[in-house]
Amino acid sequence: MDALYQLALAGNMRAIRHHAEHLAGLDGQYRPFADMLQQLAQAYQSQAILSLVTQYMSQEKVM
Repeated sequence: MDALYQLALAGNMRAIRHHAEHLAGLDGQYRPFADMLQQLAQAYQSQAILSLVTQYMSQEKVM
């Protein structure tokens, strides 16, 4: 998640799409998150990606 956050800060949509593809292949539970990342990266929505990653990171800390 930290890597995705840094990539979004840098605006590296290609690397974000690559990470999303990797996540989607790991486990079905990551598919919705990976799909959302793909959509946002395709639309060059770095602020929305930052929000999504930050939200996910916050949820992981609670669990």
